Amino acid sequence: MANYFDQLASQWDEDPGKLERARITAEQMLALRPAPGGRLLEFGCGTGLLGLILADHFEAVLLVDASAAMLAQARQKLERLALPHVQTCQSDGLADLPGGQDALVSLMVLHHVADLAGFFAQAHALLAPGGQLLVADLYPEDGSFHQHHNDFDGHHGLDPVELTQLAQAAGFANVSHAPYFTIEKTQAGTPRRYPLFLLMAQKMADANYLTEQ
Repeated sequence: MANYFDQLASQWDEDPGKLERARITAEQMLALRPAPGGRLLEFGCGTGLLGLILADHFEAVLLVDASAAMLAQARQKLERLALPHVQTCQSDGLADLPGGQDALVSLMVLHHVADLAGFFAQAHALLAPGGQLLVADLYPEDGSFHQHHNDFDGHHGLDPVELTQLAQAAGFANVSHAPYFTIEKTQAGTPRRYPLFLLMAQKMADANYLTEQ
């Protein structure tokens, strides 16, 4: 899918629906944050629409994506905005990314991830004690959302109840989820609605870690 997103990168920000989705997602995520500050990692950042909205609320931000073209667009924004605390990294997974993150976020990314259990395990390992995982994605759908992607091999939406179980199995606590946004598309003249959920999970704080801070 990286090649597919490479082809879309230069026009990605021209879609007002994507801009609105990022803005509302950022508002919802910030409402779940107990306090500003700390380190943020956005996985599957694209052109940085979500991460750059969140950037003012964190001391350090790492924007991660598999698409080189998407990251090039994000870096152009960083140059214009002069945000030295925001960095980029090209990667299609979490395994080799720096740990100690206080928040790990993603928007419309998890349904592209084949190994969901592995994602939650790696996310848990990347987070600092007390850190939050915030995932926004599609509820289960009939496959029509990606019908124009010939090489799509991901999930046709995700069940947040099943994701909750995976998160808990990976060691997360305080897992919650709720609907918060709806993507509207017109396909073959027929309007379609695709609701999104926002799932929050927290890595338990270690008593020794908190005492040392």
